Amino acid sequence: MKIVITGVLLMISTTSLAILKTWVGNAGDAWINNASWSPSGAPGTTDDVVFNTTASVLFTTSIPAIKSLKITNNATVLIQANNSLVIGYTFGFPLTIDNGATLQLIAINSSAYGVTMILDGTSVINGTLDMLGGGNTRVQLYQGIASTAKITVTGKVRTGYSNIGGVNADAGSLESSGASTSKLIFASGSEYEIARQNASTIGVAEWAPDATLKITGGQVASNFAIYCSGTNPSQLGRVIWDCPNQGGAATFYLGTYPKIDTIKGDFIVNSTNGKALRFTTQNNTAYTTTFNGNFEVNSPATTIEMFSTAAPVGSPAEGHWVFMKNVNILGQISAGNHTSANRSLDFAGSTTGEGGTGPQSFAVGGITQAATFDIVVKQNQGNGILLNTDVSQINNLKFLYNTIDNMPSNIILGNHNLTVGVNNGTIVGGGGNGWIVTNGSGFLKIPLSAGVGKEFTIGASQISYDPVGVFSNTADTFAIQVKGSFSHPVAHTDYVYDREWNVVSNSTDAQLEFLPDPMASEPTVTGDYVIGHYTDGGWTELPVVCCGQVFFSNFSANFTSFSPFAVGISTGFGTSSSGTIYTFIGVGNWSNPNNWSNATKPPPTLSAGDKIIINPGDGICVLDEPYTVAPGASLTINSGKNLVVNGNLTIH
Repeated sequence: MKIVITGVLLMISTTSLAILKTWVGNAGDAWINNASWSPSGAPGTTDDVVFNTTASVLFTTSIPAIKSLKITNNATVLIQANNSLVIGYTFGFPLTIDNGATLQLIAINSSAYGVTMILDGTSVINGTLDMLGGGNTRVQLYQGIASTAKITVTGKVRTGYSNIGGVNADAGSLESSGASTSKLIFASGSEYEIARQNASTIGVAEWAPDATLKITGGQVASNFAIYCSGTNPSQLGRVIWDCPNQGGAATFYLGTYPKIDTIKGDFIVNSTNGKALRFTTQNNTAYTTTFNGNFEVNSPATTIEMFSTAAPVGSPAEGHWVFMKNVNILGQISAGNHTSANRSLDFAGSTTGEGGTGPQSFAVGGITQAATFDIVVKQNQGNGILLNTDVSQINNLKFLYNTIDNMPSNIILGNHNLTVGVNNGTIVGGGGNGWIVTNGSGFLKIPLSAGVGKEFTIGASQISYDPVGVFSNTADTFAIQVKGSFSHPVAHTDYVYDREWNVVSNSTDAQLEFLPDPMASEPTVTGDYVIGHYTDGGWTELPVVCCGQVFFSNFSANFTSFSPFAVGISTGFGTSSSGTIYTFIGVGNWSNPNNWSNATKPPPTLSAGDKIIINPGDGICVLDEPYTVAPGASLTINSGKNLVVNGNLTIH
């Protein structure tokens, strides 16, 4: 009898052991169909479940628990719910999707239905998890089930939508509570695609720098937002926004306080269907986001509202973006509804990232609205910024000295214009902290209000500069360009401050002040300066003592120059207000009319008010005949071009 009892006990123990349940059913069979499993019988609480062949499963009732679920052998498994049904609601379970395998979840009959999976322990998605559609389709990881639970993604997760019963149905999301140590891990090379039409929440996660968050949804005209959940700021990997069917303005939502402080990889906007992309906070909360990779907006029709907020119009919340690599925005930057808030573009790295070499490229299609932006150059090891488009609507330009490596920085204009100082802003921290380099045809433009002065430093290279002060009794915009060193028949012509200054102003009462280059070893005389004053249709220069000589110059309204600073002044932005301009564009002899624009060669004597520009296409201009430049006329040799004088050149 004792043996019989033992046998009964052993039999009970045997039936409680875990069993590996393998799907062998037909397409469309129900999960609870006993014959669809091997060994026969629907999986129970202690059973491991495996799909190793492609299958379509009808999910007709919630399953309290299974021990585990695995999709393997390159199988594609579609689980369909005919209601709002849950797998693992009692204990949860670990999910494994092997490389090459796919698990799809979708509702049928109603857009409100869906499959919910509750995961526990350690889940690994090496293949693809595709949530196709259904309002209750989601995968959740809750601390209430296991505080150490996690999901590691090395493959792809997609949340999307489908048409169910004639209604477009969003799928849910991959979720984590964010409490304790439960979390999502997006490993190197993984991808999380949000193809939904409405809002979606990104669970608390760790992101590798090359793990991609890809947004491809947003088909409806409103309510499309990406939320970052959790109690701590998120640090995302690479972000790609590619929504060719986006129906309206979309929001990258940062929450009631900064929820994103770092984008580890590139931030790339390929398409918004011409709609705006907003970055949003609440409750007037300032935030800072750092972009460790490139920031690219590849659609000219896209407006980026970088520092807009959900707070009332005009409230004082601030937004600051720190760029560690290049910025290339084909579209527009807008302040959104926060036109009075402080917003800044902070450049703190290099073309190859923090610690690299070379200036950071900055290109922007335009900055819209009345609101203005600050540009801050800081901690970028002297790399500076290289403009690749004209940039305006900059309120303040700030150079912050690099206390780490004691390197100043620069903004290199090249052939592009930089307008600084709208809303009475200014350029601060120049000189030893940094300066503007005009090494091409680009101008620095400085708007002035009546009675307002500005001071800044500007130069022709990254190793030398001159301070300049600008003042006007009437509203005006100065445009200033400094070209490289060139020789003059005066003493000490080889000093680095002996440069050509092109200064443009429409003011009838404006003043300029130039100071000697502090980086030059000579002269050492304190207080050397030059002042140009525009009155009664002409410029005059106050006497200046430099290098033991007294220099003077009478400025007409047209371009001219003088030593030792070789300053040129005109009344239009780069052109004369009157007279004729002759431009040498060919290669070779001055005397050949075909080398001149419109085959129009200048007369033997250039009259006052007229101008000659030497700009040979590829080579040099050879003055092969005598030529005279009368007082009030000008001869300009563009940067990088050459004029060879074989005849006599007389400049009065």
